Amino acid sequence: MTIAAVLFAGLCLYVLVNSRVRGRGFERGELRVERVQPWATHGGSTATTSTSYKVHGTVVTPSGTYPATSIDVYDSGVQKKKGTTVPCRFDPKDPGRVTLTLSDHSGIGPQDVLLTLVAAACLAYAWFTW
Repeated sequence: MTIAAVLFAGLCLYVLVNSRVRGRGFERGELRVERVQPWATHGGSTATTSTSYKVHGTVVTPSGTYPATSIDVYDSGVQKKKGTTVPCRFDPKDPGRVTLTLSDHSGIGPQDVLLTLVAAACLAYAWFTW
């Protein structure tokens, strides 16, 4: 059980660190949203149907502006962003593909605290039962 606690703590710490470096190599920019395109419709009946959307626009980077399309698909709330400028991340090697960072946070979030507490509890358990 002690080894399992250590392994689980390691997994929690891996997830915590991996979520922090996921954007490595990507740069922050801004996307001027010009068009929101319906991408896919999900659900079988009209009562449960939802549509996801791709975002098209112009990404503003330090090296210039490029036409861009979102990598991800978004819910209907993104339709309100048409005609506005939103923060995004882009690969400098391919600035035409962006991902919006509408809810991106650079600080410590509740998930980070929870993962750290679980890892600490697992390591404490392993320490006292060794």
